[in-house]
Amino acid sequence: MALTDDLESQKAYQRITHDADDALVSANLTAAAEWFERETSYAVESRSYSVALSKWRREITLWPVPLVAVASVTYTGDDGDDHTVEATDYHVTTHSRPGRLVFASDYSFPPLADGVPEPIRITYSCGHATAEDMPDTLIAGVRLLASHLYEQRTPVTEVAANELPMGIQRIIDLHRFPRGEEVE
Repeated sequence: MALTDDLESQKAYQRITHDADDALVSANLTAAAEWFERETSYAVESRSYSVALSKWRREITLWPVPLVAVASVTYTGDDGDDHTVEATDYHVTTHSRPGRLVFASDYSFPPLADGVPEPIRITYSCGHATAEDMPDTLIAGVRLLASHLYEQRTPVTEVAANELPMGIQRIIDLHRFPRGEEVE
């Protein structure tokens, strides 16, 4: 089961025994996972991503981590038609963080369509299929942040600012991947 779908485990973690706040707890869990992903560049749950490029590059970094697989590489050729690059023409590295797609050294990049701003499209998946596949510290960080959002429901103002607990920040720092190379 995906972490954000596991409402009962989150309620048990927060020691909530009633159902009145189920929608709030669920929304906080989803928000915490999304927030954690933005802060760390680490995909909490498995989902599909796509990136569009304006020109060919021999090596392409794919965010967020962990990269699971590349589904397709397509492009609009100079004939105006869409084409798919054969999987044998590139190598995908999923064990590095971040993942990378590297075209074979003998792959000859085909000409691209003029007037198409981003004629190259890569579709790929990142993240963990189930919570059981995730590092325990990542689960703890998301659960702790969701709990913090539940307990600190007052709006942040100049008078009362609720900072993140130190434990959440430490877990974020542990899983943070700096985004050095951005896709053009």
